[in-house]
Amino acid sequence: MARVFRRSGKWWLDFNDLNRKRRRETTTATTKEEANALLRKVMSDMTKATLLGVHTREAVKPILFSTFVDEEYLPHQKATKRESSYKRDLLHAEKTKAEFGSRTLRSINAGDIERFITRMLSSKTYKDKAPAPATCNRVRSFLSAALNMARRRGYIDRNPVQDVKKLREDNEQDRYLRPQEELDILAEASEFLRPIMTFAVNTGMRLGELVNLKWADIDQTTGFIRVDHTSKGHKTRHIPINLALKAVLATLKPSRSEEGFIPFVFVNERFKKPYKASSVYNAFKAAASRANVQGVVFHTLRHTAVSRMVAAGIPDRVIMKIVGHSTPHMVTRYAHLAPQSLKGATDSLAVGTNPAPTLASVK
Repeated sequence: MARVFRRSGKWWLDFNDLNRKRRRETTTATTKEEANALLRKVMSDMTKATLLGVHTREAVKPILFSTFVDEEYLPHQKATKRESSYKRDLLHAEKTKAEFGSRTLRSINAGDIERFITRMLSSKTYKDKAPAPATCNRVRSFLSAALNMARRRGYIDRNPVQDVKKLREDNEQDRYLRPQEELDILAEASEFLRPIMTFAVNTGMRLGELVNLKWADIDQTTGFIRVDHTSKGHKTRHIPINLALKAVLATLKPSRSEEGFIPFVFVNERFKKPYKASSVYNAFKAAASRANVQGVVFHTLRHTAVSRMVAAGIPDRVIMKIVGHSTPHMVTRYAHLAPQSLKGATDSLAVGTNPAPTLASVK
């Protein structure tokens, strides 16, 4: 049964929804005729939803992908994500809106997404190179996250990105610094960059975590550095302070400005502000260039930390806790650096001290 009624000076709709539950909704109608027109629209939307096999009235509304991203997805990301994550989302949003912006959410299917990824792979970056599979996967992840929200909010019944496989990423040979390369870059580095580099190599911290590091996060009594849960991994972790870090900390002193104590560890004394990530990144790139060390960026220092711990035989689970990896996959990319761990692995396959029996010997 569906009807309209008036209460407290407002017209209401009374009907059974798609789940056969009774619903009452207030309206902006000023007359019974307007209220009945709104009720007919609601019943029509439910009929369309039933024919389309969806479970909400919102799913039949022709909402454009660009409208949803700009008005619902991005505002949510801005309110809940770190600034750096939100900025990356803005870049991915422009790329996906260029492809799907004029399409309705329900019209996007898996084939459209596959063709979009294929075109990305055949395009050129500003360096006149084809984009890496990892780059395409990040765009795919953005699209999947946006459409997942659309599904949760009832605009679509299923996320079509689920039917599109991720591209295979060959990152097994991630670049890391050899000891001499590290020394060469340190020799060419600006004075402010050297302690930041030492921290990066001896903690595996990300650049964003380093420029936001505060004195309150360093406890030399317990011997640990605390990395806040607001970092990329969203988990608080504690990193041991080794001898190299102790030596650097002995040379650093808290900075002060006219307003008082500056809580950050790495401070630009000229401006009395913490260094910007871009400044550190560019300074490292320039130092590496002067040292003639090719194919490295500041993030290479994090890879270097992980590679050295793997080579030293540190258990994967310990490395994950120190550097904040959420899955073992990131650590296993460096397994080739610890071949000594394979020695003796096949000794247990032989029976006793004799060679393993063959099929002929057991007949």
